[in-house]
Amino acid sequence: MSTPGTSSGAAMGSSNSKSISEGNVAKVENAEQDSQVVQSVLDLRALCRQFYTHCRNPLCNRVLRIDDDLEHIEEWRAGAKTIPPTSHLSAWACQQCKTATCVGCNYLPALNAKSLFTPLGVINHCCDLGRLFTIYFLLCRFDDSQIKPEKKSEPKSKPKKKTPVKGKGSAVPGIGYASGYESVAYGGWGGMMVDEIDDIDFPSEDAMYAYQFHSIMPKPFTPTDDEDKKEKDALMIETLRLIGPCLPDASSPALVESNLFRLGMFFDHVTDLIRNDSISDVTERAELYMELIDFVKAVADIPALAGLLFEERPEKSRSPGLRTLGNPVIQDASVPEISSTSRSASVFSSSKNIYEQVKVFLKLAAKKTLGGPSTQTPVNPLKKETMKLCESVLELHDYLKTRADAEASARPRRPVTLDEESDEYKEAEWAKFQEENRVTFTDEVLVAHRYTTEMANVKTSVAKNRLSTISKEIATLTTSLPAGIFLKIAESRSDVMKVMIVGSEGSPYAGGLFIFDIFLPAEYPLTPPKMAFVLDGNDSDTYSFNPNLHVGGGVCLSILNTWSGMPQEMWQPNKSTLLAVLVSVQAMILGAPFPWHNEPGHENEGESTQVKENKKVVQTKTIRHAMIAWKENTFDNSNAKEHIWEEISRKYFSHNRKKILAEVVEWVPDNKYLLEFSPNLPFPFGPKKGRHKIPSTSNVPPVNLVNKLATILCLPQPFPNPDSDDEDDPKKKKGLLGKLNSLKGKRKVSTEVDIAHHPKKQKSEDSNSFEQKWVYTGAVNQKESRAACKEFGIGAASSIKATIGKLEKHVNEKGKAAKPIMEKWGKMVYVEEPDLEASSAGSSFPGSFNMYSEAEEEDIPDHMTMAPWVD
Repeated sequence: MSTPGTSSGAAMGSSNSKSISEGNVAKVENAEQDSQVVQSVLDLRALCRQFYTHCRNPLCNRVLRIDDDLEHIEEWRAGAKTIPPTSHLSAWACQQCKTATCVGCNYLPALNAKSLFTPLGVINHCCDLGRLFTIYFLLCRFDDSQIKPEKKSEPKSKPKKKTPVKGKGSAVPGIGYASGYESVAYGGWGGMMVDEIDDIDFPSEDAMYAYQFHSIMPKPFTPTDDEDKKEKDALMIETLRLIGPCLPDASSPALVESNLFRLGMFFDHVTDLIRNDSISDVTERAELYMELIDFVKAVADIPALAGLLFEERPEKSRSPGLRTLGNPVIQDASVPEISSTSRSASVFSSSKNIYEQVKVFLKLAAKKTLGGPSTQTPVNPLKKETMKLCESVLELHDYLKTRADAEASARPRRPVTLDEESDEYKEAEWAKFQEENRVTFTDEVLVAHRYTTEMANVKTSVAKNRLSTISKEIATLTTSLPAGIFLKIAESRSDVMKVMIVGSEGSPYAGGLFIFDIFLPAEYPLTPPKMAFVLDGNDSDTYSFNPNLHVGGGVCLSILNTWSGMPQEMWQPNKSTLLAVLVSVQAMILGAPFPWHNEPGHENEGESTQVKENKKVVQTKTIRHAMIAWKENTFDNSNAKEHIWEEISRKYFSHNRKKILAEVVEWVPDNKYLLEFSPNLPFPFGPKKGRHKIPSTSNVPPVNLVNKLATILCLPQPFPNPDSDDEDDPKKKKGLLGKLNSLKGKRKVSTEVDIAHHPKKQKSEDSNSFEQKWVYTGAVNQKESRAACKEFGIGAASSIKATIGKLEKHVNEKGKAAKPIMEKWGKMVYVEEPDLEASSAGSSFPGSFNMYSEAEEEDIPDHMTMAPWVD
């Protein structure tokens, strides 16, 4: 392994050079984009100068109020109900003399031979410039609607912050803890506490991750939100209906139209709607989406405009709107910044998600019955409007894909080859595999399922349109599930599922695979799903994986109604979704940086000793049960609950093995037990006495879990044991624990150690040389090590490693340190002097060679030797 300084320096050097290079390219690209934007704005202003904005009556010549959108639309509606129409969208009547003027040609509006019929009225263009003005007018009107709400959203005065009230109530909404110990809190699990440890009380500190919940949970719409959404949809429908008949002929170069669509916000909103990840939302807004699909098809049929559907566009979060950009009064050199460096996906690429959802939705809706051992639940047939919408979505995507494929095949392609063993190739393959296996269907889900009895008892559905709701949710999940979640659904029963979730980075679950069984009861979606944690190892020894993962598999979450949280945190009938449940489990349980904070009464405990110890326990359980156990599983038993996950688990470890091991190695400096783990360690690492905790009686030698994981992942061991060849010879056994085992019973160790009055060497009967030394046990970082040096009255060294070495040398050689300071920053241990350097060289943190303090060494179990693990 390379030294941290060297590898880090090399990485930093290459990263800097790369970032500088990319920065130069970005500057060039941004400069080109900026020049294009400037030219587009100048072209827009040139267009606006062609519009006639004064009354054509020479005796009047007053300025026309062409920005009065609402009144003009109403006047047009009044005259557009007859055939031929008596009004034009490009014509304005002077408020003074009432003379009508066409903004395009400055004449009395004349009827064109071609009239276009819409649900809102008959559209007739006096002239071509009048048609262009109509497009400009409608896009300005839409942009204004997008900008005004942002201005209104700024509060005039900041509301006073409410003083937080301490007491009952969940510190993290939606998670089942911190609300007391009522039996209702644990649903059907009888109020059982996971580890029944309620006698430890620590001072409260700030909660560590309460803020995360609000960023991942969907917020229910308030009445104001619903009204605002309906108003925006109504405006969008009206704009789509009016702007469609204004599009040019297929033979037109459409340069002006393309420029208007690129500068305005309308096409961005079209893309946002197409990108919708909720089939339920799409079907509820069917009228809007039918108009949207018709408009996109119309644009696709015009070759000069079709490119708009396949290009990425800069986001216009800083745009002042099309009306301001086109103001001809503004000097040409004054062009505001309208776009950020980030770019929005194209309409075509955005249509892929809803396309996949609709396919799954139609597949599920086509089933006549919900099969099962004793159930025949009829599926409600789709409404004609819904079926028509779904078919239109499929047709649109297929149509766009055909055009995209044709253009792609016409372009020359340069083959790109990647080394199959390279990290880039592995990441690309894994990303592709995740995309293809995010949601899959198989009746193997029904095998070894936790809710088999409940499934058999569901004969009728209490909730109206239950299966239709389930179908829509599943369709949404096919494109909305976050990375790291794999959902398998029974082919014959869409209400029965299994899910595998990868532990989140930054947590003691990182890299592990955790599995759950899910069942949607007959009352769903009026009641929440049933969910059980089914990974082996949760109940076997020490603490459970998480206080919210109970003995027996119960999952404690407010959104599952298994914890009595606030009303808004509980399951909201017909609003809460399975997606929200899965995201909550991934982020708030399997993403908790300190799982002990989920224990009732300890959510504000900060980083106390108990919190850190529990985190170490969870790390060891994750490696043993969520990593090693999967790799050791041969999947021979087709009736086992893990069998369904064979392909995904093997692919996962094959493509992510380096990343997984690197994550685990980072845990070692703060968790020395990963290098010398045994189930017979003292609690909390060994068995806990009491209910549901079975004490271990077997003598199991310590195992280096990190090396064992590396071996089964076919990677080099990060902490090799140099003495593995001598493991069968007791006299040749090296390592501290082996020596201490031979020393057992021959001398007692005083717990009152004054290093200044102890001889440096102690001789045992086998002539092995030992000494007692003080080792630093504080955090291995610059801040902590420097703080320790300050209290000991010495200066820090240039690196963390050197600082700790200097600190230990000072205490052990001088022997003048005060005992309280020594106990605060370290502890006394026995070490064998000849092996000290070798032991330290194989570890990335001080003191890793010894897992017992001086007090614990008086009674070291006979079985605790340094016998290495052998695969």
